[in-house]
Amino acid sequence: MADKEQETTEKKPKKKLVPVKKAKATGELPKIKEAESVKAKDTADLPKAPEAEASPAKGTGKLKQPEVPESGKVTAAAEVAAPVTAAVTAAETSSHDCGWVQLEIAGEIATAWIDQPDKKVNLLANPMLDSIEKAIDAVEGNASVKVLIFASRKSDNFIAGADLSSMIQGGFDLEAALAYGNRGRLLFQRVAEMNATTIACIHGTCLGGGTELTLACDYRVASNDPKTRIGLPEVQLGILPAWGGVSRLPRMISLPNALDMMLTGKQLKARKARSMGLVHLTPPPEKLLDVTYKLAQDVLAGKASYLDKAQPKSSLLDKALNNLAVGQNLVFKQARKNVLDKSKGFYPAPLKILETVQSSLNLPLHEAFKLEADAFENLLQRSETASLMNLFFINQELGKPPEQDGKPVKGGKVKMMGVLGAGYMGAGIAQVSNYKNIEIRLKDMNQQALLAGVKSVHQAYSKLVKRKRLSAKEAEDRMRRLTTTVDYSGFQHCDLVIEAVVERMDVKKQVFQELEQHIRPSTILASNTSALSINEMAAATARPDRFIGLHFFGPVQKMPLVEVIVGEQTSAETLATALNYVKSIGKTPVVIRKDLPGFVVNRVLALYGNEACLLLEEGADLTTIDRLMTDFGMPMGIFEVIDLAGVDVAYHTANSVVSLFEGREGFQRSSLLQKLYDDQRLGQKNGKGFYIHAGKEPIPDHRYVQELVEGLGSERREVSGEEIRDRLVLSIINEAALCLQEGLVEKPGEIDMAMLMGTGFPPFRGGPLRLVDQQGIQFIVNQLEYYAETRGARFAPCQLLKDMAAKGQKFYPLF
Repeated sequence: MADKEQETTEKKPKKKLVPVKKAKATGELPKIKEAESVKAKDTADLPKAPEAEASPAKGTGKLKQPEVPESGKVTAAAEVAAPVTAAVTAAETSSHDCGWVQLEIAGEIATAWIDQPDKKVNLLANPMLDSIEKAIDAVEGNASVKVLIFASRKSDNFIAGADLSSMIQGGFDLEAALAYGNRGRLLFQRVAEMNATTIACIHGTCLGGGTELTLACDYRVASNDPKTRIGLPEVQLGILPAWGGVSRLPRMISLPNALDMMLTGKQLKARKARSMGLVHLTPPPEKLLDVTYKLAQDVLAGKASYLDKAQPKSSLLDKALNNLAVGQNLVFKQARKNVLDKSKGFYPAPLKILETVQSSLNLPLHEAFKLEADAFENLLQRSETASLMNLFFINQELGKPPEQDGKPVKGGKVKMMGVLGAGYMGAGIAQVSNYKNIEIRLKDMNQQALLAGVKSVHQAYSKLVKRKRLSAKEAEDRMRRLTTTVDYSGFQHCDLVIEAVVERMDVKKQVFQELEQHIRPSTILASNTSALSINEMAAATARPDRFIGLHFFGPVQKMPLVEVIVGEQTSAETLATALNYVKSIGKTPVVIRKDLPGFVVNRVLALYGNEACLLLEEGADLTTIDRLMTDFGMPMGIFEVIDLAGVDVAYHTANSVVSLFEGREGFQRSSLLQKLYDDQRLGQKNGKGFYIHAGKEPIPDHRYVQELVEGLGSERREVSGEEIRDRLVLSIINEAALCLQEGLVEKPGEIDMAMLMGTGFPPFRGGPLRLVDQQGIQFIVNQLEYYAETRGARFAPCQLLKDMAAKGQKFYPLF
């Protein structure tokens, strides 16, 4: 394979009609942060191509494609604002069926229409690579073809990336994965070396391997539709862009920009990509095909030099950073610092990307490809990569609709929603829903509470505007779709009403009973409770079949998880509608099948926090406990989390779930939280808890904690770091497995995703149940039994773990 790759890449490259210049860099080193939309010139200010300068017509935002009638002539679709250029429409055409690619040749221009059957998006599975190869064969076998255009027939997708299942057929196969990587790299290099000029016509999602295909093309034309996003997100899967992306991108745009794209996985809007020199033209979607065909004609006529003039220019500083050894070293040094600050070295992929780019940047391309392939092989053998890929597959399965009679149940769409309670959680739920264009009716007891809620929503939008995620007008338009009331007027129009009032069962029941008099029979009711019984609330209504739990986590804008709690009488249609809603606002749903206190996340967190408090009582140090858990990969120590959430919140949550634990053999409940609560040390909200919150960084209050522990009269001893870490992690693992054993969820992945998104359990470890597979289930059972003998029966492994260990089973057989 290596010899074939070298032979292919050492072919003499063809002369480009228009060289692609490097982008103008900002002079700033790459930052690890989210992509921001950047204001850019409209297409009217772009190159002097007539179609590109035409005033954008109002359209649907979808790519309109030429239709091929039975006569074999290409005609423009009726919806296209302007006809496809006459030279293309008038030419005799031929059509070639290449599988998932339909190749249409009209004179000197060929168009490869990409369309994976029966799928919403195109993925680069092996059949797709076969089809692209057949299309290239047909073009290279036709000497008259001088331009090849790659386009998609999907309405909002170019190519969403590689198909990871191509590397996993009944189990992870390293050789198959490496062959898949080599194949894509060789195929795209073949695209780059074609005698025909190649143009990528991009509309919608263009990620991973899709972007790498476009990098192998001579030109990239991307619609300026918001749906069009270009990126290389492989780092989020623990790998790197191994189909030429790592080698090509830093040669095409500025080094800081290239590293920023690959190290963060950010997705760029078309105009941002153009400002970096990655995209050549950004017409409106309804003009995309016309501009692309016009560019093809200009290439044929040798009149495409306007693209050269439109490319961003580089300053002397940019050129120094990109081309001089001292400048490159400075960029890599700063990028490495940013990676380590962000990831703490837990994730090997960003560091491997940096290493590979630094080693290959100044080498011939075929030698760079070898280093890229070696890095890909190295990462595929890392446990962190397996965990991240496993999470990817888990995420694809989450939120699927329930089935009846073997068919998925079609839920309704939430267009208008009521929110009861304008406090911290209610305002957050209202804002994230309103952001996704759902009309909101927000209710509270008085105008003062409503004003505070609206102010909170407005502040959230102000931050989005400041970060250029929304325009001021877009934020104002959304705010106009959020109305307030102190009664139930307007609630008769709501598809869904979510309650977010005080966490008291009597109050919640009363609210729902009042609400039912003002809504229509089809309205779904939901509670945002963190621990109270969904069944008990549903029984207080006349519609238990249309009642469900939707447990958001705070801050709502940042936390991606929603626990969807099914009651005993919740209908399949209600669940399907709730899942549709959660996904529509960009959150990840995990369905909780049993209505038990604390559901999954708060139940496990409560036990984890209780064990940490017991360790404090026994003699462990506050900061040592928190440091060991951040060293394990948690974003914060448990006592930092309690202070951030509020000691009062943690105390009430612990009270709500303690009934689950009290009957267990050897269970001990720490009294520390109650002591802090009685002393009104509520954490960050009033400046003191386990830590003092007076400045930028919290200061551990060792004296207070020591006096508190001594007052409990506990026998103190020296506790090793190994014991601290083991007891805390094993507590999480055992309780997570018990949740699965009791049927709170149906699959291990639902537990692991809930823990990752709800508690910050480190993704590179894949979740507590994935960690069992990594460590070996017999080892975990042995550890639990050891601590059960030495520290108490509460550590006894649950029956599920013991049964699986006896059979040598894994939670995830694929990895």
